[in-house]
Amino acid sequence: MDAHLKAAAKALKAGELDEAFDAAKLAMKQEGGTSNPKVHVAFGAILSARGDPEMAEKAYRSALAIDSKNQAGCRGLAAL
Repeated sequence: MDAHLKAAAKALKAGELDEAFDAAKLAMKQEGGTSNPKVHVAFGAILSARGDPEMAEKAYRSALAIDSKNQAGCRGLAAL
């Protein structure tokens, strides 16, 4: 896992949503950006935790548009 994605996951798990979002933004810029489904899944999880299911859905759908078999994207979308 890339460093910024790992930091985002750790912050999300700790409930530090702003820090998680910032780390995910860095991952978007530096770790594959729009072509990395893991980045979109991270945003989906963070946005869901922030109480923004509409944006979380868009993030999960973006991940699935890149990789239609992405299990984390499927699970995240189903959990909304």
